[in-house]
Amino acid sequence: MTSKRRPSFFLVLVLAGAALSARPAQAASKGELSLRADPKYVSPNGDGFQDQAFLYPVVQADAPVTRWRLDIAELGGHRAARLTGATLPGLITWSALDKKGEAALDGAYNARLDVWGKGLHLSTQETFFIDTIPPDVGLVTSTNSIDASSSTGVDFITRADDASPIDRWQIQILDDTGRTVQLFWSTGPAQNVTWDGKERGTGVAVPPGRYHAAFQAWDAAGNESESVFVDLTASATARQEMER
Repeated sequence: MTSKRRPSFFLVLVLAGAALSARPAQAASKGELSLRADPKYVSPNGDGFQDQAFLYPVVQADAPVTRWRLDIAELGGHRAARLTGATLPGLITWSALDKKGEAALDGAYNARLDVWGKGLHLSTQETFFIDTIPPDVGLVTSTNSIDASSSTGVDFITRADDASPIDRWQIQILDDTGRTVQLFWSTGPAQNVTWDGKERGTGVAVPPGRYHAAFQAWDAAGNESESVFVDLTASATARQEMER
């Protein structure tokens, strides 16, 4: 009896296998995934300014995302953090702190984002930077004497060194009372400027006396340099001498 049933049993298996193979394979879901770090430079030094990394994912897919994972690692180094979740948020925040709660080491970091759904797996990467060191700045002048009657003025030669781009800078000129008589500033890399010895707004030559030029810079991570100073002395113009 057993030997007679065996052929029909195998025939059923063959027919079932043929039916399964005839079914079309389930198509994998398609989509696009992007990740943006903003700002690109982070400084977890506790000053409340750009202390965290903000990562903005955007996904467009045929299937909804049911799970995501973000791995953050030093570029070419070990993993610093792993964040996971179910529904993909519009913003993923990383404290930029290590497992001990201390600021992560300065350098370049790679953020890899993977998302999964039904028949879906997408991944993308973004690079951002940690910089906790303020710019190293310097200031020299062509002369320490201010003569508003001269056409040459005072040249200020600036230097601002940093691992990150310089975001903004300023040269503030103050009198002995601390009042600002002139201000030069701009965004981007530090620049050399020339002062004609006149007050801002009025265009009048500053009175004779001692002045102080203070130079400061901020990098793209929000780190603020210390101010460096150069002392200046203003001499009286011919008109000022006549008015005495």
